[in-house]
Amino acid sequence: MFRKDTPIIDYAKLIEGFRACDVDNRGVLTKSQYRKLIKHLKIGNYPKANDAFISITYSALCDENKKGITFESARIIYEASVQGSKTKLNSLILFRGIDDDRDGRINESQFQKIAKLVDSELSNSDIENLFQKCCPNEEKTISYTCVAKNLFNVTCWGEEDPFTQKLASQGNLSTCCLLL
Repeated sequence: MFRKDTPIIDYAKLIEGFRACDVDNRGVLTKSQYRKLIKHLKIGNYPKANDAFISITYSALCDENKKGITFESARIIYEASVQGSKTKLNSLILFRGIDDDRDGRINESQFQKIAKLVDSELSNSDIENLFQKCCPNEEKTISYTCVAKNLFNVTCWGEEDPFTQKLASQGNLSTCCLLL
């Protein structure tokens, strides 16, 4: 029995879209193939999905060994987008994708990119106020924990490292098994 607030995720559409985009049958999508999948699934505010969403999510979950997005990573992004923008899973994906040096801290420009993806209605002054609320350090950077609490309204226990947390365990549907 499903709760009323449980998002309905069309896994058949995800599988079909992934297979259609994976023209080489490698089980891995290049960035251009990933862009097509995002369009097919209508996630990331499509049709307005901008390159920022695609680049950030691709960067966050790109498998460096396989040089692309695996089905498991595509599933995580799909589940995160269906569940809503202000979730722990989404905060981890977006933060990982924007934190280029992977030190667990981002600057105001990076924060602004994430904030626009989370809430396109935020004005520049709203974003600046949120950034200042996060108490940037002397280098004008803020931690993942501050971003999660203030932008995503997510509860964090102490300082959390976004790069050591398992993304698959953050989704409420992470235990389902899909056969391709």
